[in-house]
Amino acid sequence: MPVSHKEAFFYGMSVCNWGTWQVSSMAGILLARQIPDNWGLTFVGTLALIGMLLPLMLALPGALTVATASAVAVAAHSLP
Repeated sequence: MPVSHKEAFFYGMSVCNWGTWQVSSMAGILLARQIPDNWGLTFVGTLALIGMLLPLMLALPGALTVATASAVAVAAHSLP
């Protein structure tokens, strides 16, 4: 039974996604001890947000949004 182009694309995408997931999981398991315990989940959350924001900064609207949010966060840091 021949595989259609849509199914081949899906299988290729799924294998790449699964492989990336496995490599990233193993890297996290093996490198987790390199992060000091006192950094806690705040550091990990910050890394996750940075990972999501970097692709958004490639376009001008995303870069302006990140710059504005950064300026507001720094200005409001001392507020209660």
